[in-house]
Formats: sequence, C-alpha cells, structure tokens
Amino acid sequence: IFTDISKVKVGDIVFFDYDPDNPKDKKPIDHVGIISQVDGNRIKMIHASGGSKCSFEKYKEGKLPAKCKVKEVRYSNYWRRNTKGFGRFVGFEY
Repeated sequence: IFTDISKVKVGDIVFFDYDPDNPKDKKPIDHVGIISQVDGNRIKMIHASGGSKCSFEKYKEGKLPAKCKVKEVRYSNYWRRNTKGFGRFVGFEY
C-alpha cells in the first residue's frame, strides 16, 4: 500500500475510509475503486455506486435498486479527501 498519488498507474486499487474518526467504525476500508485513466493530475476511476443498499444479498434476491451501478468517475477532491491509500499487484504488468 502506498499514499503518493504521483505514483498512481492505471490498474491500481484505491482504498477509501469515509469516517476514520468514528470509534464505532470497525472497517478501516469502506469502499474501493480501480484507477482507469491517468493523464497528469487528471485521474479517473471505476467504482460501484449506490451505497449500502447495493448488497450481494439484494443482488441474489433480484432486488438490486436501479441506482446501484458500476461507473467511471473523475477522481475529484471528494474522493481525495477520503482516500486511505493505493495498492498495486506486485509483478503484474499493466
């Protein structure tokens, strides 16, 4: 895991923690994305949106809400504020 955004490459995983100061939060990582484009400071990622209503259980039941989507978004300040770090598969060529 690394935190230097200048080292990010396409295919890297980005880890998010939306509420690191919450003592009730037992999960250090709340969400993940995959870096899909890097052009200088312009970065895009792919992630699944829709929040906690988009569970695997809902998917199996056929009751997945329409707002649950996989989409590409700009890695904006909103995402940067909540970024915990980045990860990369060692020995994997992109």
